[in-house]
Amino acid sequence: AAVRSHAGAQAERVEMVGASRPFRKLVEQARRAAASDAPAVFHGEPGTGKALCAHYVHARSPRALGPLVRVDCRDTDVLEQTLLGRSSRAGVPPLPSALLRADGGSLLLLHVEHLPHVLAGRLAGLLARKRAPAREGGEEPVDVRLLATASAAPRGLVERARLHEALADRLAGLELELPPLRERRADIPTLFERFAARGARASGGAPVVLTPEARQRLVEHAWPHNVRELELLGEWLARLHAGTELPAAALPLELRHEAAVSPSATLQERVARLERELIAEALHAAGGRKILAARRLGISRPTLDKKIEEYGLRVERRRAGA
Repeated sequence: AAVRSHAGAQAERVEMVGASRPFRKLVEQARRAAASDAPAVFHGEPGTGKALCAHYVHARSPRALGPLVRVDCRDTDVLEQTLLGRSSRAGVPPLPSALLRADGGSLLLLHVEHLPHVLAGRLAGLLARKRAPAREGGEEPVDVRLLATASAAPRGLVERARLHEALADRLAGLELELPPLRERRADIPTLFERFAARGARASGGAPVVLTPEARQRLVEHAWPHNVRELELLGEWLARLHAGTELPAAALPLELRHEAAVSPSATLQERVARLERELIAEALHAAGGRKILAARRLGISRPTLDKKIEEYGLRVERRRAGA
């Protein structure tokens, strides 16, 4: 029934980009996982693209025409009703369980180690019985493939009491470890170009081109937050320097002076630092004219004013030609 309802529809195309040896090995593992119907766990450091890889596997599997239902296990406020459903009550419509919505497709548990043990035990029982909470009470049979992302392999999480053992048993099958970006440095220029092109399209500008020195700085950077960090950088620089050749001097300070950045800085701290520097550079390039700077950054003038105040930036107006 699920296949018939999607007849003629094309599965969403998901691409994984890279040519380095570790990446090619991962893609080969993902293709084998796509041909299987066993549970699969994608683990590795934050920002390595675990959810994208899971989506890639689903999109190339025999279940591709079925749904891919994503559940973020960090959303504790709504997690139970998202997973197990909600009956209707006054002013509140019913919500089918994630298992029921994933029938004929795949259920993807993001950050599975954050799933509370009580809820994980209930979910494991339903998966073992291949049942889901029914809309009108009771249970009904479902056909669901289980996928999950995690910070480490399931057995290691069980040993650290971060994952319910019964759920780990349900996840037993395939394990794909995603390599950090520092282990696939050959892919960095290609990934940057892809993210920068996306940022340029979003802002209506022309692509940015890296100088050889700037490219080398990107390749040498530690990238503690992996592909996600590179993605943010590429899109921001594309908005700020659209259609230009980007020298190393235009890169954020942390890429020009690697030692100036604490390796323990969080992704939020790095994004904030990057955003502050990009706004400062845009204001300088626009001669202090906020409207021009906002246009270069692809944001509104009120948003720019808020960011200037938030980061304590000084705005100095310069005369044309000064």
